[in-house]
Amino acid sequence: MLDVVSASVPDFQAAACWVLLTRNGRHAFVSNPGSNSVSSYRVGPDGTLTLLDSAAGSVVGGAGEPGHGLDMALDESGRYLYVHAAGIQAIAAFKVGRDDGSLTPVGLTGGLPFAAQGIAAR
Repeated sequence: MLDVVSASVPDFQAAACWVLLTRNGRHAFVSNPGSNSVSSYRVGPDGTLTLLDSAAGSVVGGAGEPGHGLDMALDESGRYLYVHAAGIQAIAAFKVGRDDGSLTPVGLTGGLPFAAQGIAAR
């Protein structure tokens, strides 16, 4: 049986696309390609969502080009979040704060093919 716990928790960003839950289940991230951002949420013990930061991570190129972050993946340790920045044919990397779910930019790696789809991390 499924129950709705948090019917709507807006992040005030544009075009929510991908949702990712951390391994410990304490935080969730949402990619927002329309606003070039990643939002962060706290997940309560009962599954309730609380918005932590509507723009916890920025997905833009070095000259401010829109990255349009789509798919996301965490590495096996859960310490790094990778976002497929399709608009700039790159991967944006962030270090995940274990306790607070914050995102610290690590860098961009470019060179993806124009029509690349999906992402996986190890």
